[in-house]
Amino acid sequence: MAVRYGLRVKLGREASSSLRFHKGWAYYIKYMKKKILVVDDEAHIIKIVKARLEANNYEVLTAYDGLSGIDKAVKFKPDLILLDLMMPVMDGYEACRRLKADPDTKGIPVLVFSATSQPNVIEKATQAGAADFIEKPFDGDVLIYEIDMIVNRRKGGEKEDTGNR
Repeated sequence: MAVRYGLRVKLGREASSSLRFHKGWAYYIKYMKKKILVVDDEAHIIKIVKARLEANNYEVLTAYDGLSGIDKAVKFKPDLILLDLMMPVMDGYEACRRLKADPDTKGIPVLVFSATSQPNVIEKATQAGAADFIEKPFDGDVLIYEIDMIVNRRKGGEKEDTGNR
């Protein structure tokens, strides 16, 4: 056995084709885009955030209320959920609580963003399971920095599970 690109590869008759497959697979894993689910009821906010995230090599999924956000999180398993608090059908607090209660989504970090930054709102979001909080209006660079920090922390082996705060 030889180790190539962090993968064990059997050497023998099929070594060259096997190695080619593994090189491609390792490259794919290393450079595949991280998925971010943006949940907000304001279309213009989603449009701005989506453009900014795509410009920074993220794949972006969108939802316009908490309930459809939960459905997409279960179906697509994003690397991070960017969640507004004040939305129709289901607010961000309840959506976050449900995401953290579901075994399939509890490990997905939730970054809450809202126009309200009162201490009780931030505390309530944290108690619901949010990993962090960003106030609207936000600086695009700060948003990307926060997302990068959370996604890279998770990639480094630490799974976000803030449901028991």
